[in-house]
Amino acid sequence: MRGGRILRLNARISCNGTVGFRTKTSNLHLRESLVLPRPLTRSFSLNPWSSKPPQVPDTTPPTPATPLDKLTPAATPPDTVPNTGLPAGVDANPAIDILPQSTLDSAVSTAISNTSDSLAAASTLSSATDLAALGLLTWTPAGLFRWSLELCQSTTGLPWGSTIILGTLLWRVALVPVSIHTMRFASKMARIQPQVEALSSELKQAYATKDVVATTAIVEKQKKIYANAGINPLGGLVGPLIQLPATLGMFFGIRKMCLLPVEQLKDSGIQWVPDLTAADPTGIMPAAFGVAMFWQISVNGQEMAAARPQMAHIMNIMRAGSPVIAWLMADLPSGLLLSLLTTSVFTIFQSHLLRNNSIRSYVGILPPMVGPTGKSREALPSFKSSFQWATESIRERWQQAAIDAREKEMKRRESLNRKKGVGSGGIKRK
Repeated sequence: MRGGRILRLNARISCNGTVGFRTKTSNLHLRESLVLPRPLTRSFSLNPWSSKPPQVPDTTPPTPATPLDKLTPAATPPDTVPNTGLPAGVDANPAIDILPQSTLDSAVSTAISNTSDSLAAASTLSSATDLAALGLLTWTPAGLFRWSLELCQSTTGLPWGSTIILGTLLWRVALVPVSIHTMRFASKMARIQPQVEALSSELKQAYATKDVVATTAIVEKQKKIYANAGINPLGGLVGPLIQLPATLGMFFGIRKMCLLPVEQLKDSGIQWVPDLTAADPTGIMPAAFGVAMFWQISVNGQEMAAARPQMAHIMNIMRAGSPVIAWLMADLPSGLLLSLLTTSVFTIFQSHLLRNNSIRSYVGILPPMVGPTGKSREALPSFKSSFQWATESIRERWQQAAIDAREKEMKRRESLNRKKGVGSGGIKRK
């Protein structure tokens, strides 16, 4: 339509994106001049099904178009700076300066540290799951010991080498009251040991002769001796019944973790023993365990040497076998040897501590017995004397066993002769 073309010609897009028009009066005048008159006749169609009225030809003469050169151009607004809300002279898009290199390095190191901490926490949380998936967390002494190791490692974050040392020390400290009870019982039994041994030999003879009256009397004497000393004969079983399962649980608990193996144990955190699942490559721990065992037997055997010389020889023979035991343990995993070495060192410290008379009286342990030499503690005998004692004891026991065998054979033959009706002199009875 021509009027629309004229309107489009009057519109102009400025350089800043705004549309300019002519004044309101001129626009209205132009719009009124473009309005067409309505036809006075009503249009109709001869086709009854037609939906459009017939087209009536337009007889109105067209309005001449205004030449383009006579159109008044719209007022062009002056070029203005876009309103950004900033003061004059301030750049709306300033250049961004890059951060200093030190700041970037600090941010990268912080991100790496946080990531490593998260990975360490995830590995710590998954350790219990790993032990449980391997079937190592059970209600047995070994399973409880492994659970305590996992608890120490997850709470403290220590490497597994330090965790084994800490867990072993905690278990040994928990068993200190049991050790004190055992030593208290042993110190009381040492006072009545000679009387008990004499009654035991009499009781053995009474059993051999089947003398019921004598047996009952000896048993009553033993009960009276225990009552006067304030000792329960079954009290000596408390220590072994608790210490033995705990000690075996510690041994087999770590042994299974090392032999399975648990992958976390391959990073011990100890420089000279990097892998706890393998044997000690330096050989330091087997040698240290042999020395600790030798020292432990020497300390504990000094009181026995004064009161019971025979027991001192037995302890001395065990002390002589400590290097052999250390050599046999050289092939054990390093984690197991680390636990055994920790136990030996703690036991030595405990033995030295309980040798103090003030501490012994405080915990209720009686002073050690004075031996025939008038001393409560004596050094263990020499290895030569212990070897001679062992050989003589074996020879005496061998001879006694031969005598017992001959007597038993004579009694068997006499029993057979009685059944056949032959007397001891070989004369057949009538």
